[in-house]
Amino acid sequence: KEKKAQNGYSIKLTIDNNIQEILEENLKKDLKKYSAKHAIGVIMDPATGEIIAMSGIAASDESRSASYLRSLKNLAAGFMFEPGSTLKPITALLALENKIFDPNDVIECKNYEVEGRPIRDAHQHSHLNFRDIIAYSSNVGISKIVEKVGPQMLYDRMIAMGFGQKTGSNLSGEASGIFRKLRDWQGYSLHSISFGQEVAVTALQLAQAYSCFANGGKVMQPYFVKEIRDEQNNLIKEFKPKKIRTISNQKSLDTLKVFLRNVVDYGTATSTKIDYLEIAGKTGTAEKMIEGEREYSKDKYTPVFAGFFPVKEPRYVMIIVFDEPEYKYHFSSSSAVPTFRNIVVSMLNRPDNNIITEIKEKNINYIEMPDLIGKTLEETELILQKEQISFNLISESKDGCVINQFPQPGISFDASEKVLVILDKVETLENEEVVDHVMPDFGGLTVRQALYSAVRRNIKLTVKGTGVVVSQSIPPGSKTDFGEECIITAN
Repeated sequence: KEKKAQNGYSIKLTIDNNIQEILEENLKKDLKKYSAKHAIGVIMDPATGEIIAMSGIAASDESRSASYLRSLKNLAAGFMFEPGSTLKPITALLALENKIFDPNDVIECKNYEVEGRPIRDAHQHSHLNFRDIIAYSSNVGISKIVEKVGPQMLYDRMIAMGFGQKTGSNLSGEASGIFRKLRDWQGYSLHSISFGQEVAVTALQLAQAYSCFANGGKVMQPYFVKEIRDEQNNLIKEFKPKKIRTISNQKSLDTLKVFLRNVVDYGTATSTKIDYLEIAGKTGTAEKMIEGEREYSKDKYTPVFAGFFPVKEPRYVMIIVFDEPEYKYHFSSSSAVPTFRNIVVSMLNRPDNNIITEIKEKNINYIEMPDLIGKTLEETELILQKEQISFNLISESKDGCVINQFPQPGISFDASEKVLVILDKVETLENEEVVDHVMPDFGGLTVRQALYSAVRRNIKLTVKGTGVVVSQSIPPGSKTDFGEECIITAN
């Protein structure tokens, strides 16, 4: 018996067509630029769990028919990868919540071994404070921290944040990821998982996790359908935000936000920085497992950047992933990070964008931090009073000069926030010429003079001995990077 055809229902999605187009265009462009196998992106509203844009592109897509492409799984929800250092904030948050470490605690970050396996950093550091372990992404540092956190606490938090489970988005082909039961962890697993190995996630799972960091600790269920209506436009079903649980407290999350903003301001993601917008996030450069073997490749990587903005009241969480880019783009800072930034800039340039307008309406005045290094207390007070900047002072002697400051010089920050000035009694160097990115000659200087000279150039010094400097690990005149470490020996 024939039935009369009926019109189907209409579905209203959470997807923003304009942002979706921006995401797709940037992923397509950079997939080719980086010669990657896959490019994946997810943009989500951290407050609600609404999926605003989502795309996954394979290098082979151009040669495939449209019908074939429609049959493929959604890469953003179905493609699994090791997230690398983007998982480090989970351990950091646990350490903050349980007061295991203070942000200023200094931790030794020299090469380390666990169960006979080495743990190393891409750029070696002798010592870092807790916040800079996240900013500079130290595997050794986070391993020392997770040892104090312990396996049970890390396992419980990972489960609470949704790892190893589907997000509940109801997207076809969604994967659960890979996260082993605690009883199956081995001696090295605690450390590996803290920096994103021995676990596989999807971009959607990572977006859900970073939404927790952005929204006050709430695990929100991602969703992409807002409502269903019939042909007369009657509402059949409406989908609303669903909070699964709360995993942390606001004070600890506020501190973690500072850590993640430092990543952008002076850490591994400085190329993300936009003067008029605060962005927080974390880089990840994950080695890929060799197929069929139990070891990592030395030339195949998955660069990832996970971030959110604006920092004070986050509107967007974004995850960018590239699978096996050309080796020169294997670091997140040279692939996922610039792609993230380009997408943000395109979003801000849209005519209907209101992020910058809202910042202005809330009277958030972003100004650039002046350079106070080497200034006396009197000079510092005059500069900060002129700029109407409030500050907290750490000093053992008010006769000295500024040896460090937070934010660092040139960083944009909310003018209503207090800055930190660290003063010490240091022997100043008369007529010293500061040449950016060049290692100075510390020979013949006292240790205090060397420390003063180094801090002016953002060089980290490790001191062996006391008295006058007789040798240094990096020759004078060598090119230096921000935060580079030099070991000096004095007697």
